[in-house]
Amino acid sequence: MGSGSSTPRPKETKPKTKSKSFRFHYFDLKGRGEVVRLAFVLAGLDFDDVRHTLEEWTNMKQTGEFTGPFNQLPWLELDDGTTISQTRAILRLIAREGGFDGDTNVEAAKADEITDAVEDIKDDFFKTILEKDDEKKASLEAEFWDNKLPTRLRQLEVLLEANNGGQGFFVGKAMTHADLEMFSLLDMLESSSKERDLLGMLGAVPLVKAHKERVATNTKIAEYLQTRKDTPL
Repeated sequence: MGSGSSTPRPKETKPKTKSKSFRFHYFDLKGRGEVVRLAFVLAGLDFDDVRHTLEEWTNMKQTGEFTGPFNQLPWLELDDGTTISQTRAILRLIAREGGFDGDTNVEAAKADEITDAVEDIKDDFFKTILEKDDEKKASLEAEFWDNKLPTRLRQLEVLLEANNGGQGFFVGKAMTHADLEMFSLLDMLESSSKERDLLGMLGAVPLVKAHKERVATNTKIAEYLQTRKDTPL
C-alpha cells in the first residue's frame, strides 16, 4: 500500500491556513477529541485545548452561546472567526497543515479509509457507553468486545501488513493521520475498559500492537503523552 503509480500532489496547490491561533473545543475526555490533539502535537502547532464540562456545555446550549456550526462537539475555531465542526474534517485539516496526510492522492485516500474504519469502531464503542438500559448495554458490550472489535482489528492488521510488511505505518513511509486515529482508539480503550483483556486481544494482532507502541515512541507524541491530563475515557 505505497505510493504506487499515483502522482505526488503539489503541496503548494493548497496553501496552508494563515491562522495564528487554533481553539479546539471538546469535552474533558479523550473520546473523539484526542486524535485531533495528537494531530496538533505531531504538526507542531500550538492550540488552545478548550475542555468543556457537561454542565458548561449544557448551559452554553441553553443560553444560546455559540456551540459550533452543528451545536455539537468537537469544533475548531480559527483566529479569523472561521469555525469547523466534525472530527474527521478537523483532523484532516491539521494533517494537511502538518504535511502528514499522505504524499499522493491515493495515499490520502488510503489514510482516509483507515481513519473512517476506526471511527466506525469508535461509534460502536460509544454506543456501549451511552446505553442506559442495562440489558441492552450488556448485549452491546458483548457484541462489541467479542465480535466487532476483534473482527475489525484483524481487518486492520491485514491492511497494516500490506504496507511494508506492517513494520512501519498504515500508509506510505511516514506517519499519517490514520496512524494517529488507530493509536487514539487503542489508547482510549486501554484507559476506559480496565476490566477487558485488551492486551490479550492485541496478542492476536501483533502488528497492530507493535504499531501502537511505535506511534507512542514518536518524540513529539511521547512528550505529549507524559504531560497530558489523565482522563478515564
